[in-house]
Amino acid sequence: MGPAPHLAISSLTKRFGTHLAVDAIDLTLSEGEFFCLLGPSGCGKSTLLRLIAGFEPPSAGTVRLAGEDITGLPPHRRPVNMMFQSYALFPHMSVAANVGYGLKGRPKAEAEARVADLLRLVRLEEFGGRRPDTLSGGQRQRVALARALAREPGLLLLDEPLGALDRGLREETQGELRTIQRRLRTSVIVVTHDPEEAMMLADRIGVMERGRLVQVGPPAELYRRPASRYVAGLLGDVNLIPGRLGPPAADGERAVATAHGPVRAMDGVVPLDEGAEVLVAVRPENLILGGEGLPVTVSEAVFLGDRVRRSLRLPDGSGLRASASPAEAPAPGTATRAGFAAADAVILPA
Repeated sequence: MGPAPHLAISSLTKRFGTHLAVDAIDLTLSEGEFFCLLGPSGCGKSTLLRLIAGFEPPSAGTVRLAGEDITGLPPHRRPVNMMFQSYALFPHMSVAANVGYGLKGRPKAEAEARVADLLRLVRLEEFGGRRPDTLSGGQRQRVALARALAREPGLLLLDEPLGALDRGLREETQGELRTIQRRLRTSVIVVTHDPEEAMMLADRIGVMERGRLVQVGPPAELYRRPASRYVAGLLGDVNLIPGRLGPPAADGERAVATAHGPVRAMDGVVPLDEGAEVLVAVRPENLILGGEGLPVTVSEAVFLGDRVRRSLRLPDGSGLRASASPAEAPAPGTATRAGFAAADAVILPA
């Protein structure tokens, strides 16, 4: 038997009147794990975070942290800190005072040493005397992170922490956040609607849909073997080819009869019977032009620097998308075939 989970959520449920915001979620986290909750606005991910933090009482279910049932504890008595998208820094206080705000009651020398350590950790040691409104967005984000870490929480909750940053700064800050988390080995749950951010940061991703946790796993697993068309589409561009499921073949492969010819793909997460209506999911970067495959015509080619995205048209007018290097870019109007390796495609319920 392995070690007990650091965080254990059991049947956690939240209703607001007749609206079921969080629907009987079960989830465990290991100590030091970086976990991302991914989903669109309104799917329940921020409500789940607030339930863990204690800002919302659950309608049912339990939350245990480090073996202790904390379901009934108020937020200030939980070994949990939550950082909001707004950062909520005190504008009239210095950076150092903001970071040390949660250390009131500790000996002055101890608190000052802790603040100095945290400012070094987030590379703001020269900014302790500044006010938050004199800092950039990325610097304010790091101040808020340092403040959230000041009390050494057993669990750190981040609600869209990078959403206010522009793309370049967001990517830089993602790397810094992951580096800090690895150094401290703090257990972290981040809420995001950005699949690239989730895949960059997370050890595991939990995909939420309408209050339910519909699939949990490492980023590569969810990207390559999504359980549904919802998960497949949420994690990036995907081609969905309808067909009828054939008999099992070797090594988990299955034949699928499509309107444009047979293809082979891997069994999906959801077991399906022979003859079922299915979708074959294949990412654009795994679609190979030329050779064997489905008959297509290139309708558009868009140059994107290191790759060319092609729009393809099947004989019935439905479309596919392919993405590869500029050297492999047949011109619009070219008739060719689009194929893929069975290992690069997965069968989903229709």
